[in-house]
Amino acid sequence: MGEEVKILSTGEEEQIRTKMFLYFADCPCIPSGVSKKYGELTGDSIGFFSRQGSGAYTKKYVSGTFEAEYPFFLRYRAQPTNNNGRLKAEEVLTQIAEWMCTRKNYPVLEGKRTVEDIEAGNAYIVAKGEDGTVDYQVNMTLHYMKKGK
Repeated sequence: MGEEVKILSTGEEEQIRTKMFLYFADCPCIPSGVSKKYGELTGDSIGFFSRQGSGAYTKKYVSGTFEAEYPFFLRYRAQPTNNNGRLKAEEVLTQIAEWMCTRKNYPVLEGKRTVEDIEAGNAYIVAKGEDGTVDYQVNMTLHYMKKGK
């Protein structure tokens, strides 16, 4: 019989979301002139989006220690005019995801929380606008632990 998945508390999710957005916004791979947004896209921008209510505790221990995961995604809105431009836009998003996943210095979380790892899928096209904009997305998951007493 499967174990019941318990979603993260609102306070827990807010803490993680804020730290992860700041971590993303610090990425040197984001091209100059491209704005960094939280929860929205405008013009030529890259947005950080949380998957509201989908963060979950994956393991809980008697000591109060727990392991959790927090899924989120990055979306890049660009206006490529040819195949090279489309490939470059996808590559930018992939580079940002790689930077976030492979950096030695993960973000410092508060209250005895430590990042275990961050994983990412491949970037892909999710939408095309009539104005020529194309939205690219990469899905990511943060795995972290909070030490108990």
